[in-house]
This record gives sequence, C-alpha cells and structure tokens, in this order.
Amino acid sequence: MKKIRFNRFSKAKGLFSILFCLLFIAFSSCSSEDSDKTEPQGPLYSVFWSVNLPDGRANYISFVDDLITGTIDQSSSIELFGYTRYFPNSGQNYFITADNEDFSLTRYNVDDEGKVTIENTLSLKNEGVTWIYNNHVFVNDLTAYYIDTSQGRIIIYDPEEMIVTGYIELPEQMRTGYQGFETGYSIDPKVVDGKIYITVSWINWDTGDYLHKTGLTVVDVNSNSILSYSEDDRVPIATSNIYAENGDIYFGISADAHFTSTRSLEDFGGILKVKAGSNEFDQSFDPYFMNQIEGKRIGLGLGQSPIQGRAYIRILDTSLAEWSPEGDGSEYYGFVFDTYEIDLETNTVLGKVDLPKAPSYFWPQIISIDGEMYSALEGEEYGTLIRYSSDGSYVEGLKTPSGSINSFSRFR
Repeated sequence: MKKIRFNRFSKAKGLFSILFCLLFIAFSSCSSEDSDKTEPQGPLYSVFWSVNLPDGRANYISFVDDLITGTIDQSSSIELFGYTRYFPNSGQNYFITADNEDFSLTRYNVDDEGKVTIENTLSLKNEGVTWIYNNHVFVNDLTAYYIDTSQGRIIIYDPEEMIVTGYIELPEQMRTGYQGFETGYSIDPKVVDGKIYITVSWINWDTGDYLHKTGLTVVDVNSNSILSYSEDDRVPIATSNIYAENGDIYFGISADAHFTSTRSLEDFGGILKVKAGSNEFDQSFDPYFMNQIEGKRIGLGLGQSPIQGRAYIRILDTSLAEWSPEGDGSEYYGFVFDTYEIDLETNTVLGKVDLPKAPSYFWPQIISIDGEMYSALEGEEYGTLIRYSSDGSYVEGLKTPSGSINSFSRFR
C-alpha cells in the first residue's frame, strides 16, 4: 500500500499568487521584470524511518527543512508497508524505493516545493530477484547497479528511464548455493576511482555453519566488468564497510555473525583493509584488535566516526548478553553493545565513546552537509538525528515519532 501526500502549503501558495496577480493588474504597480522574480528555495531533507508492527513493518519518508530543529509530520509522510528499501541519490531531485512484496523499484520525483510524484516502476521479479537488499549504488546519472546475491550478478539499469540496460555476472563464489551456503554482501557500496569493492560471506542459516574467510570482488564501472576476485581467511563475514578519505577501504565483521557458530569463538573481532588503488586485501595489515580491550572479548561491525581516520566498533557487554552458541542469535539485536573508537590506519583501539548502548545491526551513515556531520541514534522508543562537532561530541536533533531512522539525505 502506498500513500503519497502532497505539500499542504501548495494550495495556499497558489491562492496567494492569484490574489497577488489581481492586485498587480488593478494597480499596475509591478513591472514584468518584477513578476519574473521567484523567492529562493530553502534546504530540503528526507528522513526514512520505520516502525515494527505485529505483522510486518511500516516505513515512512518524511521531508523537513532542518535536521536539527525540524519536526517529523507523520500525517504528511509517504507511507510504505513491508520491508521497503530506500535509495536516495543525494543532491538529486529523485529517489528510488524497493518493494519486497513484488520485487520492484519505483522512482519518485521531488519538485522545488517538496511535492512528490511517482515517475516510473521497474520490476526485478522478471529478472529472477527473490529478495531486495541494500545492495544498490548510483554509478552516474544514467547508470545504477542492483547487486543480486541470489543469482550472483549485477543488474544494470537506467534510473532515468527505469529500464534494465545490462548485467555483470559475478564470480561463482558469490552466488547463493556455493558449497551449500547462502551468500551475503557488503551493503551500500560506493564508487572509488571508477571501481566498486564488494565483499562476500557464506552462512548456512539452518545449521549456523559458515566459511571462515571473506571474498572480495572488484568491479570496473567504466567497462561494466569484473577486475578481480580474491579471498582472505583471517577474518570471516567481513561485510561492514568504511571508506576513508584517502581511498583506503575497511571491512568489519557483520552483525550476521551472531547467528552463526562463530559464537563458540573467543576474542572474536577483526577488520580487513584494502589500500587505495589495490584490488586485494592488505596482508601487512594486522586485522585483530580485541586483545587491546581488557575484560572484553567480542567485537562486531564497523561504523563511521566523525573524526577523519577513525571508526566505531561495537563491543558486547556480556553482563547483558552472554556470548554463546546456545540460544537465539537475535538477542544480540538488543541494546547490549557499547561503542568504541578505533584508529583505522593502525587498528588501534582508542577507547569507549560517549554514545548510548546500541544494537549490533544499527550502523547509521555519517554524511557531511554544508561542512557539518550528521548521523542517527537508535532508541527503544524513537530514533534521533544528531550533529557532530569536530571532537566527536554531538547535539541531538529531530526525533521520529517511533521506530528507527534508517537513512536521510539532502535534496537541495
């Protein structure tokens, strides 16, 4: 079910314009040059947030004029049910949503007044897609990739016309079913110097077994071809990613790890590195860091820090959740992790940061807007947008009525 509500001020603005023109005609006090002038539009941001329901999930796309002082108006938000994905193209006048009921991509246009209209829809069901993840990247104005784990290929499409324009077949190791395992990819990939870096992990969700390694595929976006495939057996399930400003890329252990038999391992944590310009993991980089945190044994994930050259990792508070292969792995989705900061280049743990307890899965983006850095905090009752200072401290901004903030972006 899709509900699109238009800017409630547009009608009032139209009536005001008519009245203004009538006055203009009556008094002839305005020149044609003056009538052509328009007031500049202020900034417009989108916030994608969700609420878990007994029988699924409700998702909302809300528009605000400020990420700190703005207020979410649920009644004027776009409402989408199910496990919807949201792919904003920052700075552009459109966004894409993915519907996991019919496996379709839909383009929405946003005009200067913030009014939203559906432009076109592309079905991926006909392409063999059986579930849509956040494996999506805008390559340029006329090219976008959806990276399909089930078939192990990239579907190339035109986001303007919403038509499929080609495919890239990924290595066989990246196709679900490889050696009896389901594959998982690094999400939200970015184009770096004309290349996309995709890591892959292998998990049997029925047994909890996994392959103790991580694969890396490098794609050339100019020729739409595979440049290389390689593996590293030092760290498994490394599909959380960080892109450093100098071009280095780092991959940390995914939250999916707590659904596997990795919970039988102690001192579990690691980061793999790809040097800028390289197509393989850096074997000179020591991936392990848990021995630097006294009394702690389990580290998962990799998230952005507002300070250049640093990242956040999640360290399990075992007083709240014991690390054990017994029981349901979903218990680690709760607010049982502390956040620590790490120096990426040296893989040195710098200490615990002043952030509230967090779930393993929630790694919000940190995006730079007009020189300011923004992110989001997950809460049990609501999500909160925050703005960081250069020292890593932050101020809280707008809050969602309930649920979590999954993504946000600036349109103008």
